Amino acid sequence: NVGKSTLVKAAAVSSQGGGSVMDLDPGRPIDGAEGTIKFKGRRIFYGGAAVKDDPRRWLEGVEKLKGLVEGDEKVIVNMPGWVKGMGLEATKQCLKVLQADIWCVGQVDVEGLSLDVPKRAREKAQKRHRRREDGRIFRVKVERVKWHNEPEEGMRAGLEDADGWCVGCGVLEKLAHGYAYIRVEGDTSEVKRATAV
Repeated sequence: NVGKSTLVKAAAVSSQGGGSVMDLDPGRPIDGAEGTIKFKGRRIFYGGAAVKDDPRRWLEGVEKLKGLVEGDEKVIVNMPGWVKGMGLEATKQCLKVLQADIWCVGQVDVEGLSLDVPKRAREKAQKRHRRREDGRIFRVKVERVKWHNEPEEGMRAGLEDADGWCVGCGVLEKLAHGYAYIRVEGDTSEVKRATAV
């Protein structure tokens, strides 16, 4: 953890005019569900927690989010931290797509480093896990659901509207008769087209 997200948030509210935050880190998003990328309140379900899971699909999402940039709008990008090998190549492709003027990419070699997780951080992670288990289940037509690989119970899934924007994320509970039953995490107000079970 090198503080990329903290730097991005600080830059967004800086006295120098700030900018809009494009969050391209599916593994540790600034806000929102893991497995999504986001800009201006619009999310795309990527599915994986790392770009290496499917770099082509991640770049397609980046291109779609870039379409929301208006004129010469200032955009501050929260990038994934993976900047070696295929991660570096994905980052270079992202640079080409977004054509940004300034980039900040952090990397720390943590080989051999061992850290104890503070009690408060452990409790926060446990609370987040309990919240996932307490999510509301929605019955949704399979064509509105996206997942990373072949669907199986317990995997992450994203619910999309007719335009392909993610309106909710959760865990696939079961598939039956053309419907997916998804336990949606967090705010479910955007999942208006889904039918609650």
